[in-house]
Amino acid sequence: MKRSISAKLKGTLLIFLITGIASCGEKVYYGEVDCSECYQIRPDSADLIVRLTLNGGIQEVPLTFYRGNIEGGVVECVDTAFTDPYYLWVAVEQAYSVKAEYYHGGKVVYAVDGTTIEILKVPDACDEECYIINGETLDVRLKPGFP
Repeated sequence: MKRSISAKLKGTLLIFLITGIASCGEKVYYGEVDCSECYQIRPDSADLIVRLTLNGGIQEVPLTFYRGNIEGGVVECVDTAFTDPYYLWVAVEQAYSVKAEYYHGGKVVYAVDGTTIEILKVPDACDEECYIINGETLDVRLKPGFP
């Protein structure tokens, strides 16, 4: 009887191990999903979305994008935003940071944020297995009342 249990246990462990190895590298998401925003083919690029403060006193915001952290990261792109939100097409599965420069009343105010864009596999929420993009939004808006 001991051998039978041991053999079953080995078989179960083997199946678990094979399943675990086959799914290595893919992060799975089991939450609620808007299936219209789910990709059938795993994306390798996505929009990095930057939320900004633009108003009567601030009509443009210089942005510096870094791959990785601002400290020690590599400058990916430098641009000026005139609309909110601002979009930048980037590779996924990467960490990104942004530094926004706000000029107001002769002063410079910096706002920074960072994220890692992930691709998550959705195994059973939609008709077919698909992928969603997570962590694509950076928020460098100024707090209400500032400046």
